[in-house]
Amino acid sequence: MKVAIIGAGLSGLTCALELEKNGIQPDIFEKKFMIGEVFDHCGALLEVVSRPAGDPLEYLKNNFGLDIKPIRPINSIYMHGPNANVKLKKKYLGYFLSRGEDKSSVENQLYSDLMGKVKFDTAVDYRDVMKDYDYVIIATGDNSVSKAVGCWQELVDIWLYGCEVIGTFDPSCLQMWMDTRYSKSGYAYLTPYSNKRATLALAVPYIGNDEIDYYWDKFREIVKLPYSIVKTFKCEHISGFVKPMIYKNMFFVGNAAGGLDSFLGFGQEFALISGIYAARAICKGEDYENNMKGLVNKDLNLLELRKALDKLDNKNIDLLMKALGFPFFRRLVYSTDLNVVKNGSFLVKELFNRFKLNYRR
Repeated sequence: MKVAIIGAGLSGLTCALELEKNGIQPDIFEKKFMIGEVFDHCGALLEVVSRPAGDPLEYLKNNFGLDIKPIRPINSIYMHGPNANVKLKKKYLGYFLSRGEDKSSVENQLYSDLMGKVKFDTAVDYRDVMKDYDYVIIATGDNSVSKAVGCWQELVDIWLYGCEVIGTFDPSCLQMWMDTRYSKSGYAYLTPYSNKRATLALAVPYIGNDEIDYYWDKFREIVKLPYSIVKTFKCEHISGFVKPMIYKNMFFVGNAAGGLDSFLGFGQEFALISGIYAARAICKGEDYENNMKGLVNKDLNLLELRKALDKLDNKNIDLLMKALGFPFFRRLVYSTDLNVVKNGSFLVKELFNRFKLNYRR
């Protein structure tokens, strides 16, 4: 059996590892010259988003054999609204993960377990590869192929402006900012590598590349953070829906399968798991589309949360911050097993009904 994997990101690597476990050595093509995303950054996995799986890293280890080492656990989240703030503290709220070209990155952790070789600096045309292989895994990290063959439906386009900053940080605290003046219905976030180094980024939906600089400048003008910027990057995050996820002899995985959620722009869990499900479909005859239903449904629920956020003005963002500080809502969201992703949009609507504030329908 001949299997090709186009792309050596998270989904391509987990697919390759699962194939190797089952005695299949794939050919892996990567257009970059090394493993890892172009921009080093500190990512996050949040327990509240991973429900009902629970601890996301334990879930990945127990169900998929992925032993991923985080930078450290997250034990506090500090959310800033236009005029109201809330800080949530708990022993465990998720994990910070290293992403990019650093040796400790998730990508390089997976790569270190790979027995086969990656053909770096090798760009291939999927149409040619389809002719030469029994199965082709599309793990390109974008929608180029799924869109070209008519399987892609775009949901939300988000532009991100990020940077590495130097300062003084609580290394276990995730910070987030929401204000329609600089993020529309998106958000800014700070994820620390350490107490001296962090990633600071602004994610703004429904804008173009020519607008993100304006919103970044507005963010810095309003928030006035005392950090030194070392290097910056800009990128586009496009969330979408892919159907079918198998086209002829191609399997779409990761971002190529619509893995970036439209709520926060996360896609790590989807990428890691989809690669393994594709490999199991090839090796064991499992139903890839059926296995992916849980991840796809979660992304569709996150889309409903995105629609709820789209309707909030700054007054209501402040209310949301205050509500999350109330003991009842704090316990409901962070001290129960409530599936926030599934029920989040309903909770937002009920919150505004209870306080009789405007919720733009």
